[in-house]
Amino acid sequence: MPASLSQVAAFITSIVSLIGLVMYHGWPAYAVLLVVLGLGTGIVVISINSFAASMSGYDHRYVFNSIYLGLNVGVAVGTSIAGFIADINITLIFAANLLLYIAFLAIVLFFYKDLAVVHHPDHPEETKRIKTGRRSQKQFMNVLVICALYLVIWIGYVQWQSNIAARLPELHMSMEQYSFLWTINAVLIVIGQPLISQIIKKAARTYKAQINIGVISFILSFVVLMFSVQYAGFLVAIVLLTLGEMLAFPAIPAMISTIAPTGQKGAYQSFVNMSSTIGRAIGPVIGGIIVERSSYTYLYIVIIILMGLSVFIFHYLLKSI
Repeated sequence: MPASLSQVAAFITSIVSLIGLVMYHGWPAYAVLLVVLGLGTGIVVISINSFAASMSGYDHRYVFNSIYLGLNVGVAVGTSIAGFIADINITLIFAANLLLYIAFLAIVLFFYKDLAVVHHPDHPEETKRIKTGRRSQKQFMNVLVICALYLVIWIGYVQWQSNIAARLPELHMSMEQYSFLWTINAVLIVIGQPLISQIIKKAARTYKAQINIGVISFILSFVVLMFSVQYAGFLVAIVLLTLGEMLAFPAIPAMISTIAPTGQKGAYQSFVNMSSTIGRAIGPVIGGIIVERSSYTYLYIVIIILMGLSVFIFHYLLKSI
């Protein structure tokens, strides 16, 4: 399947914006070009998920977990070397990103066309779904419920990257200690795959069960945070958070892939990307308002309640899935 015109256009949009960032990364050019880059990258991510949803011969759980693992390895490697590159010259950061996008575009143009994407139901959940012949409206409503849960998860998850980051200095913890939490996160994601495989095999054989366990782990991480004033508490919380994301994040697009009609998988995957984007955008704002007007404890309670209600609705509205 060759790359579509929209996919190539998204790559070109991203590349052009990165060329602009190499030359002009001051204000306000940086903000404008970053928005353009985000638009192009968003379309690329949707295309990747859409392609993954249409691959034949692979279990969707395996495909989306591989994408999730690859993204996190990339983030870990990129974060670890970005500081060294920035110390030399900040312009090199944008230049390195530009080269990676060009390399990615070359891979898409020369290798993407040789990959088979004819859809065959290879997962028992998907086979059952096709046999029952659900209507598109019911499928769409199920997707909205899943995406609403995903949005809430991201509202909570992004607190770690925003408001919780500001909490640690108040408890006399250094930014090095905060950075180490994310080092643990990245390492666990890479080396914890065998553990996740065992959990899926023994306790989470369906996407629904996998997501439920993942969200419960997210909730437990915020319960731990409520009582954490020492660094050890944050270490326990980040482990629970990592376990939750390892279970829930790859399972959500995989589950939507099995629900979506064959010809609309790309459109349905766009809702996944939209949900995470909205969650990342509004999460820090919501968290900041709650902390300013109340406290961090109240923020954690709100997140726990939101996640609890969302997973309850998800579990009972999607009983037949």
